[in-house]
Amino acid sequence: MTEVDAVKCSMCKDIIYLRSSLDSRWCSCRALTIGGGIIRGVYNADSVGIKRSSSTAPYEYLKIKVDASLQELHHDWNHGPNKFGCMKSRDIYTELEKELENETLEN
Repeated sequence: MTEVDAVKCSMCKDIIYLRSSLDSRWCSCRALTIGGGIIRGVYNADSVGIKRSSSTAPYEYLKIKVDASLQELHHDWNHGPNKFGCMKSRDIYTELEKELENETLEN
């Protein structure tokens, strides 16, 4: 598990984060993009450049845990599987639904 700085778009609810210092990501609605980010193997919110397609595109900083090492994140960016870097809002809600369902079954 690797803890990364992420940005949640308040418009489309996607959570985007960087996989490499050269990575850049857009959210689904294209309101936000991020670029830059790893300094000496550590994600640093101060080094992440956030750009908004409009001055009204709100966002929220988050710390999230990703089930991958820094090397796996870099490989994902460098070789293109694109498994990491963006958590689409529909995927986030699907995971939450699964967790709630499992909790209900356990009780």
